[in-house]
Amino acid sequence: MKTEEIIALINDLPIKQSAKIATAIIQGLTPTPDPEVEEAWMDEVDRRAAEVDSGKVKMIPGEEFMKRLREITG
Repeated sequence: MKTEEIIALINDLPIKQSAKIATAIIQGLTPTPDPEVEEAWMDEVDRRAAEVDSGKVKMIPGEEFMKRLREITG
């Protein structure tokens, strides 16, 4: 069966059924998180939060960040 035929069949289904199929496809495409990578990201978040809490790093407002980003990227 060709992809176009499958899509046509799905489009002919009631919206709830086609939504369920779409959700299953999207979930199947989403990679399973690697626990080691997740742990490394959490360590990085903790490190950055500690830098902010200690005053080592100064936060800037989001608007200021966006202004600087626009200046850099044009």
